[in-house]
Amino acid sequence: ITVNHLRYAIGGGATNSAVSFARLGCHAATFFKTGNDTAGKKIIDAMHAEHITVHHAVSKDLPTGTSFILPSPHHDRIIFTYRGANNAITQQELSDHLFDQYECVYITSLSEQVGTLLPNLTHNAQKKIVNNGIKVVVNPGTSQLQQNTKPLKQALTNIDVLIMNAEEMALFMESLNPHFQSKKIGLVIDGPPLMQKVLIQNQISFTLHEYFHEIAQGGIKYAVVTNGKDGVYVATPNHLYYHPSLPVIAINAVGAGDAFG
Repeated sequence: ITVNHLRYAIGGGATNSAVSFARLGCHAATFFKTGNDTAGKKIIDAMHAEHITVHHAVSKDLPTGTSFILPSPHHDRIIFTYRGANNAITQQELSDHLFDQYECVYITSLSEQVGTLLPNLTHNAQKKIVNNGIKVVVNPGTSQLQQNTKPLKQALTNIDVLIMNAEEMALFMESLNPHFQSKKIGLVIDGPPLMQKVLIQNQISFTLHEYFHEIAQGGIKYAVVTNGKDGVYVATPNHLYYHPSLPVIAINAVGAGDAFG
């Protein structure tokens, strides 16, 4: 199979998000773990070039995480992911003092055993960060929602903003209430796409309103659901907002969720 184009780039939730914040004019810092290798050094150099403060750990045994991304003509993609050092982050490496320096912490995907650190991370951030507004934002990855959602459910009371796409929302709703059956069967209302229908996930059925109600019960202040080219839905304690996606020529969807967050 002949490959016509090959390109190397720095990626991943922590670095993508930090670059997005930095380019918006924020003082951004990022934490990640790499291997003791050339790829790890390139990531650090790329962050410094964007004027991002770097807090990072180095694994002696595992190489830097690497993905192989195959784009398709429909602007979707298949990603083969080797997480490497990402799966070796420990509680000791995430010092509580990290949170003393910043006004908000944005937590992206924490895969496999690292996901179990989320309740402690969010608790420490709420305790240490000094501001009266949003302190903790979480944008979990699909693998977190497929493997073990218990840490995320435990952390809900310490999360100010929870961001998911529509597929992740369905996975999480199933985890929150595996027997949930919508009371709105046959629902048809005048509104944007996700509000017009009852959603099905394996054995459960629910509406967008019912999802937002369920996670509000868990303590979430602001819940965000993105739905690709349809747009975005945001629930606050008193309102449900919708905004359609802006018209663009799609080049590639990799990292779109990070850029949105």
